[in-house]
Amino acid sequence: TCEGGAYSDTAGAVECQTCPEGHYCPAGTSDPAQCPAGSYCPAGAADSTPCPAGTFNTESGSSSADSCVACPTGSYCPAGAADSTSTPCPAGTFNTESGSSSPAGAADSTPCPAGTFNTESSSSSADSCVACPGGSYCATEGLSAVSGPCDAGYYCPEGSSSAEQNISPPGTYSPTGSSSPTLCPKNTYGPNEGAEDAAACQKCPPGYETQDTGASSTDSCTEVICDPGSYRDLEVGCVVCAAGSYSDTQNADACTPCARNTYTSIAGSTACLVCPDTAYTWGEGTDSFDKCIGPVVEVCTEKDMGGDCGRYYDDNLQINYDILSLQVVRGEFEVYTAPNHGGDY
Repeated sequence: TCEGGAYSDTAGAVECQTCPEGHYCPAGTSDPAQCPAGSYCPAGAADSTPCPAGTFNTESGSSSADSCVACPTGSYCPAGAADSTSTPCPAGTFNTESGSSSPAGAADSTPCPAGTFNTESSSSSADSCVACPGGSYCATEGLSAVSGPCDAGYYCPEGSSSAEQNISPPGTYSPTGSSSPTLCPKNTYGPNEGAEDAAACQKCPPGYETQDTGASSTDSCTEVICDPGSYRDLEVGCVVCAAGSYSDTQNADACTPCARNTYTSIAGSTACLVCPDTAYTWGEGTDSFDKCIGPVVEVCTEKDMGGDCGRYYDDNLQINYDILSLQVVRGEFEVYTAPNHGGDY
């Protein structure tokens, strides 16, 4: 019987023949076996020799280790690999060098670092590791997906590796999944770090305000100073006087309606304008020049404004008797209503 590495194909032969290259011959064989893909067989081989880890060989019948070629980037090849594409680098890793022999964790296959992830397999570059998006975190290396959203009270910029990457500083708040802190609104302040929502931002005392958002203490709350043309509301701050009203002092308690026979059509006025001296208004708070109505006419039954006289608005001059004299009344005058002077004489 022939020993391993030799064979005899003739019954009763005295000598055994050396197993040819590209084949292997177990002990007692009469027919050399072809060396399989993923290995090589020099002459006299009793068994096939696997290609070293980090290489592969797609051809059968190979006789030399030179037939084992380096595994390409993006894949890894265990010993005896016959096809590099059957074992791509898994998601969460990359391989920049040929000849890689192991998956993630080995010297030649690199896991994506914490703060990044990679959803694709067969990656051959560190560029395939994508920074964890803002508002989320990637806690460990070798991830194929993000670990989760950032915790409330904390914010996670792009590339974060912890759910508590950055605590929200005073004057801000951060709901779950924040990529940056949100500033407390104007006229509020946030004294504590780690605030989770806007409810943590406290209002300034009545009559006080902040000049900007993001205040962190009552020191940023200053007394409200309302200019003439507005009044101070302790809840909302300065309120501009509406047309038809005015204020002429700082921090007025309220806006004053324009007096009778005056008007202003501009919001934020510090004074009212006087209607023409032949015109009148029906009441206070007139907000337009067009509402200055006039004139008021005085009529008399005798010459030189003698006899029976009466005053009428020009739109209510209904008289059924002879008028011998009249005049336009100027300046301040009593407001007459139509029922008082209907003209039925």
